Amino acid sequence: MRKEAVACLPEIVKLMRTLSHNSSRVSVPELAEVIQQDPVIFSKVLAAANTLGYNPGRVPVTTVGQAIHIIGYERIRTLAISLLLVEQTSRSQGAEEQREVAALALTAGCIAQAAAESRVMINADEAFVCASLRNFGRIIMVTCMLDDYRAAQELAESSGDDGFRKTFGLTPLELGHQLLLAAELPEEILVTMKALPPEALAALNATPSAQMLALTDFSAHLADLLLTSSSNAAEFAVQSKALANRYIHLLPDLTSEIMPLIEAATEQLNHFITALKIKSLPPRTLTRLRQRGKSIDPVASLRLIAVKPSPKPERAPETVAKAAPSPASATPALAPAASAAESQAAADFCWQAEIDRLAALASSGRGSRTALLAAMVDSVHRGFAAPECLLFSRARGASAYELTHGRGRSFASLGSRAIIRSTDRTVFGVCLTRGENVVIHQTADPKIVPYLPDWLRRESSLCSFVLLPLTTDGQTDGVILAGWVTARQVVIAPEQARLIRSLLAALGATQTAAA
Repeated sequence: MRKEAVACLPEIVKLMRTLSHNSSRVSVPELAEVIQQDPVIFSKVLAAANTLGYNPGRVPVTTVGQAIHIIGYERIRTLAISLLLVEQTSRSQGAEEQREVAALALTAGCIAQAAAESRVMINADEAFVCASLRNFGRIIMVTCMLDDYRAAQELAESSGDDGFRKTFGLTPLELGHQLLLAAELPEEILVTMKALPPEALAALNATPSAQMLALTDFSAHLADLLLTSSSNAAEFAVQSKALANRYIHLLPDLTSEIMPLIEAATEQLNHFITALKIKSLPPRTLTRLRQRGKSIDPVASLRLIAVKPSPKPERAPETVAKAAPSPASATPALAPAASAAESQAAADFCWQAEIDRLAALASSGRGSRTALLAAMVDSVHRGFAAPECLLFSRARGASAYELTHGRGRSFASLGSRAIIRSTDRTVFGVCLTRGENVVIHQTADPKIVPYLPDWLRRESSLCSFVLLPLTTDGQTDGVILAGWVTARQVVIAPEQARLIRSLLAALGATQTAAA
């Protein structure tokens, strides 16, 4: 470390200390100073801020301060850590293991971020950070003591973590925890850097911190299974399902999300590689992910971690039976994600065309704030093929958000009763304060009911819904709800999520001038 072999790793720690749970108090110059210390990261953050995905208005960005305003604090953290991890692999002497471990870290982060999108009480960007940092100790080992790492990895094939303890005296996870503890990172992050044996996992209650720990542990294990296992497609399906079942009491529906999570991670990594022109990740990483997503047997020679094959056969995965819910806690079965007609309507809908339509409306001079908001409701209503669509907005200087625009039965029935505030301890309060999408699969779920406002609990036409924040200059000025009468598994694909953010950002950029 004295020889600066760890390259970007100190910058990762500085970035985490600057941003972790302190975004409301960190000034733009303070954050900019951390990012621009590294010229390569600085240039790639600027490049990202000038892409359509992050900057739908195509405003020229030439400074880090502008980039922060365009991208936002939370996404800057995810983007910068991703770039730092990848750059770490390209600055060393080129050992393949370094690039492979960075790929593991990024894949785990992308899986955790995608899984958190549909869970109300888990911050998606924080999940990305925590899951990717679970490989921090492994990155240190492979960077500073490569030969020892290779020896430990070979021993680990037959003895698990004991192989690392014999070589280093501690496991990669324990090393990462000790280093980040010395760096005085927040406890919310450090608590996710702990090992989670089956007995400890079983004893956890469904608190937000326990769910974050479980999600990051699951994401790290799934990334490892995706990228290092030589199992065929059938074996992988059994192993991944058994893995997800370990966490079922903390993360319901996880077993049904495995393939969508793989697809989301693949798309996110592909975005990093293509949009940001990253060349140092192993090219077989995306190939392996696509193979797993399509249930294609991976080629045996493409194992990610380069170690000698163990003569011992892989132990058959344990099967875990899913306990049936008690009558008191049972919730209605979810309907399919969408009907055939809804699926076709959503497939025919083009979010990019709506972004262009909204921009044209604003530039035409006919785009009053009311007209723009009505156009936004129309876009979301058609884009999700959702029969219910509500928009909550507030007057300048007001603290309450009132129902001002909408489509469907609920808009007519709710009227002035539907009011939300950022201080509410509800799913709406989460959306307003964090500026993040919130997905509710079934409002009748006993774990969700306490976080619903009174007026919504009595509204029978909203059994599933998604909340989308409308943000301008870092402030959430409104919330759009797309809802369905029947409970269903709501899935927002990563590319769709990016385009929706672009649409909302386009409205935010134009409505100030139009007001």
